[in-house]
Amino acid sequence: MQWLHTKAYTLGVLMEVAGLLLLAYLLQHLWLQAAWTEQRWEFGVWAELLIYTLPVSALMVWRGIRLAKQSMAERVGRRLRPLIVNCSAVFALGLALSAGLVQYQIESVKNTAQARFDHLVELLASDVKLRFDLPAKGLRGLAALFEARLQFHGDEFRRYVVARNVLKDFPGVRGFGLIERIERDELENFLLHESARAESFQLKTSGDAADLFIIKYIEPVENNLPALGFDIGAEPVRRAAAERALRSGQATLTPFLKSLGNSPGANSSSDFLFLLPLHHIGADLSTEQQRMAASAGLLYAPIKLKELLADIGHTTQGLLDFELFEGSSAMPGALLFDLDGDHAARKEANKPLDTARRGRMFQVAQTIFVGGQPLTLLLSSTKQFDTLVIEGKPFWAGVGGVALSMMSVMMVWLFGIGRARALFIADEMTSGFRQATAEAEAALREHQFLLDTLKHHSLVSSADAKGLFTYANDEYCLVSGYRRDELLGESFDLVGLQPESKAVLLEARAQIFRGRLWSGELGHVNKQGQPYWVKTTIAPFLDASGQVERFVAIHTDITRQKQAEAEMRVRSEQLAAIFALSPDGFVSFDAQHQVRYISPAFNTLTGLTSEAVLGLRDDALLRLLAQQGSEQAATASMAQLREASRLVALERPTHRVLELTLRQGQSAEIAQVLQLRDVSHQIEVDRMKSEFLHTAAHELRTPMASIYGFSELLISREMAPERQKQFLRKIYAQSQVMVAIINDLLDLARMETRGDKDLTLQRLDLAALLVQAVEQFEVPAGRAPVELDLGSSPCFVKVDAISLLHVMRNLLSNAFKYSPGGGAVQVRLLRPADAAATQIAIEVQDHGIGMTAEQLPHITERFYRADKSGTVLGAGLGMSIVKDILDLQGGELRITSEPGLGSTVSVLLPVSSAQVSKAQSTPQPG
Repeated sequence: MQWLHTKAYTLGVLMEVAGLLLLAYLLQHLWLQAAWTEQRWEFGVWAELLIYTLPVSALMVWRGIRLAKQSMAERVGRRLRPLIVNCSAVFALGLALSAGLVQYQIESVKNTAQARFDHLVELLASDVKLRFDLPAKGLRGLAALFEARLQFHGDEFRRYVVARNVLKDFPGVRGFGLIERIERDELENFLLHESARAESFQLKTSGDAADLFIIKYIEPVENNLPALGFDIGAEPVRRAAAERALRSGQATLTPFLKSLGNSPGANSSSDFLFLLPLHHIGADLSTEQQRMAASAGLLYAPIKLKELLADIGHTTQGLLDFELFEGSSAMPGALLFDLDGDHAARKEANKPLDTARRGRMFQVAQTIFVGGQPLTLLLSSTKQFDTLVIEGKPFWAGVGGVALSMMSVMMVWLFGIGRARALFIADEMTSGFRQATAEAEAALREHQFLLDTLKHHSLVSSADAKGLFTYANDEYCLVSGYRRDELLGESFDLVGLQPESKAVLLEARAQIFRGRLWSGELGHVNKQGQPYWVKTTIAPFLDASGQVERFVAIHTDITRQKQAEAEMRVRSEQLAAIFALSPDGFVSFDAQHQVRYISPAFNTLTGLTSEAVLGLRDDALLRLLAQQGSEQAATASMAQLREASRLVALERPTHRVLELTLRQGQSAEIAQVLQLRDVSHQIEVDRMKSEFLHTAAHELRTPMASIYGFSELLISREMAPERQKQFLRKIYAQSQVMVAIINDLLDLARMETRGDKDLTLQRLDLAALLVQAVEQFEVPAGRAPVELDLGSSPCFVKVDAISLLHVMRNLLSNAFKYSPGGGAVQVRLLRPADAAATQIAIEVQDHGIGMTAEQLPHITERFYRADKSGTVLGAGLGMSIVKDILDLQGGELRITSEPGLGSTVSVLLPVSSAQVSKAQSTPQPG
């Protein structure tokens, strides 16, 4: 079987494998890949794996059968039949385990991809909702201006719109306008008035409807001049939306607007109109008739959908495809927007939607409501997403499993062949006995020469069975300090031992007398009393009866090595203790810029193991760190780190931001040190501060705008004293809103910085405190007083009276504000039924608008308001302050609510210790 080891045979097998892999590659990319494009991605993984591994496996099996047949022809062939069976079993088992590993990888990739897809869907859906909310915010700003001035003038309307910078602040919005509803019998007076105001004003209408919805103002007018004077009531879709907005009193989005041909002013370039009704201040808006009668017009914004959703996919980096449909279902005929533009290709190919997306990993549909109109978002993963999350893991797991199976078969085969050949050689050994004897004598001479060399290089000594010296070479005498004549005939114990080596020598003697070789390190003391260390090997020589007759010991002086190891161990322990306590990660590099050490904190911060990092070059380490972050994250190079520190964002094992600093060393062993510091918390705190300041400024801007508008009117116009008082009262009311917001912000800041330092906890009667809170609260005009249910027995708690009154004031204010339709507001003091209970509950219940289950988790967030219409005053800080005060006093806040039925807020306070003792001794009724 000498041919088996030739280079030509090995090279031939490798060429065959390479040819099969090349053929499989061409077959996949030129033919098969197009066939499975629209199949599920798991099918593609299995198909690709089979294309590459099946031909190679078949080749190796065929080669193995040929080898087996050729070996059967030799004398060792009769022993190979069980070996062939074993190799087949090992290969089959390996393939089965590989298939299981591939399936496990597929499921793991699928779970990871699902979580990432859900996160990207949430980002994209939030972006779509935010963009559709922008026009409504602009219209509400105009509504606030109308409420401040009680009417609109063309110049004031223009200045406001120009100041808002529509094209920049409201992408997709072509402008803002005012639509006035005119009865047909009043049309002539309206036209005379508008023609006198603006000569370019022309009415554009058709039909004979009883009323008209005429665009009175539109800014910027240069971009929307054809729309000025256009009657949107002349077109059924626009009329229906306008009437729906007036009847409901809510912001309304029209259905998708089809072009009205060449009709001037038709806003045919707009896809939607966003309408917001205006009502006269102080009017009752309870019913549709009252809202229609109190109508002061409609604010509207023409919207271009493609401009509104421009660059919508940047948040997902091309990993998601997104389509927007009109209505509550994703019907192909209702498509409004297509992110990747493949809808036209599907339409030309006459493919249904589900068939065209069959090859994508995930797909989900969501319905959102904008201005009363349902819109359906259809989101699906892209090929880029599939490629990113799969990353070839199942394929390479399968390839690795098949390769390991082949290697296992090869090892079993080579082991079996080797054993068969060994048996064959053993049968022929007797014929070469003389040659073996000659070779043994030559080896003996060579060993004698090596022994003589060893005596001149190492410390060599021997002793008899009693442990008396029989030989010691010059090196042994030089190190031990004894002359040869002082050693011969004396016991081995003459050369002193260090204390830590006595137990080791006893163990060595026990092993030697059992006839076994012993090797280890021993610490001795020479004749001058100086310690030294030797690495010793002691070999016993046995007589014919198996008894030990003498010993030979070979020693190597390792004193300097032990001293260096001790110094290094102390330094290593010191450094290890320092690095273990430090939260920062450290990496040291040698003169060749290769990693020689990493601290435990480095593994924790980066998720990388020591085995994966040690030995890497510095630039390879930075690339490995970059792989732990996202593809779009900024990276750092060694050249940049030598100039200044850099920040690197990692996504694995968790999201964190690291500051990388490079220090130069002074030795070849530590040429440079890389420090990694986790600055994630610092960056997150900076971000939260900026977001908080932005939100607070936005909340203060609305009352400030009202104050500014009313002040401008008082300064610029002469008006009756009664009218001035009315405006001053409004300025005073808006000032109160600003003062309330500022006070709430100061309260929050004080609680965050000082915690409970400002609290004065006292044992108080909770019933008396609730009576005081209700008496101090000013019930809104026209509302029934608070219904107070306190029970009969006193109830004591240990709280800060001032802060608890603040809590009750906020809860009562919310109860009245969010029940505009009236209804009782009730305050109840609930004593615990269990005598051993440690909490007392205060319930504040209203019968107002209530909240949904989705709103409840956010109610204690700062600046969160359950009512988004803007009709209820407040900054959304009251419940946040309530929760912070209760947290500082060991209390608890619970809220239950149903839409349309009202809300119940429960405040749980710890019972005073004296109250608990009394309750345990004397049960209280009720």
